[in-house]
Amino acid sequence: MQSNQVIDVAIRPSRLMAIMLIAVHGVAVWAVWVSALPIAMHITLKLVLVLSLWFCLRQSGWLYAPRFVTSLRIRPAAQDEEGDRLEAQCRNGSRLEGEVLEGNFVAPWLVTLGFRPHGVRRWFPRKVITLLPDSADRESLRRLRVRLRWGAAAPV
Repeated sequence: MQSNQVIDVAIRPSRLMAIMLIAVHGVAVWAVWVSALPIAMHITLKLVLVLSLWFCLRQSGWLYAPRFVTSLRIRPAAQDEEGDRLEAQCRNGSRLEGEVLEGNFVAPWLVTLGFRPHGVRRWFPRKVITLLPDSADRESLRRLRVRLRWGAAAPV
């Protein structure tokens, strides 16, 4: 039985992601603080970690980055296509269309969705969207997990 359902997911900022990023960066700052490094190295590493935290929160925690995906739509592949198709809406209004890649991680507490946008020929043509339980509403995340785990053949 082939499911032709389209799955729409509206992505929102994740408090869990922000808390995890702050915790990991805090542990790294603590490790630098207790290490026996020269003071110049301490200051440099702490500055790098603070900048890393700001960048990571902007990209993944608070969704402030212009190219961050704020909503996505997955539709089944046509008969001559291999994987599901993904349409993503970015924060800056641009749209990405591409193919959902295999090898996504799916668990009740974490979903990593990899896709290859059409026409992207940069060094890293693969884009990964990380979703935690508070990143979207429960039902759309459940449907997404079922589709990624079992494919389009599973009823969602």
